[in-house]
Amino acid sequence: MNIKISERTVVFKISGEELCHLLDGNTLEDRVGIGKYQTALVIECSNDTSSLALSLILDDKAEACYYLRVSLPYLQDLYDKGKNREGVSALQDGLEIFLQVDVRKDARAVSRN
Repeated sequence: MNIKISERTVVFKISGEELCHLLDGNTLEDRVGIGKYQTALVIECSNDTSSLALSLILDDKAEACYYLRVSLPYLQDLYDKGKNREGVSALQDGLEIFLQVDVRKDARAVSRN
């Protein structure tokens, strides 16, 4: 999983295998060290019917967590798109959030059964 953050855009990029992992109801979690600080990156399939929502969670240990909740319809739409760079997106408080599958790391079959 990779994350790219700019002023008005946050892009989460995952592999095809990670997408299948999410579709199976699992959570993705990674940690990135930036200097002496740790940042957690979490993507979770939510029970909402149509959401792609990002939260930034800060705690008192100088640690941050970027937490992306994605509904099953968004994940299925992402899967059905196959290999493409578009992904799925949502606008939240003026911030555009993208979830994309890295086409270079996408070895998925055409259909998921």
